Amino acid sequence: MPFAPPSLQESAVLSHDTCEEFRRRGFCHLPSFLDPEELLFFEGALSSLVEKHYDREAAFSRNTDLYARAFQQVSNLWRRSDEAKAFVFSRRLASAAAKLLGVRRVRL
Repeated sequence: MPFAPPSLQESAVLSHDTCEEFRRRGFCHLPSFLDPEELLFFEGALSSLVEKHYDREAAFSRNTDLYARAFQQVSNLWRRSDEAKAFVFSRRLASAAAKLLGVRRVRL
């Protein structure tokens, strides 16, 4: 099993009001949902991974549209790194998504 901080292995706790806000507005703000230290760790790990696998030449070729040139995209990072897999498959993120969407489970 890849590295995952303990808090990412716990189910998310979201209030009924938060879920209702999400359903009404299509988004919600969860300022303390993730620990700042975990965010710093994953930001560094995931940014490095994107940089390593991002194909700049292809993204800026004449055949790409403005969207492709404006955003760095790398598909399936979770297959390339234990840290990315731990983040993407974390129980905390999955349970939050399921609760916000009002479903029992979500899948990638």
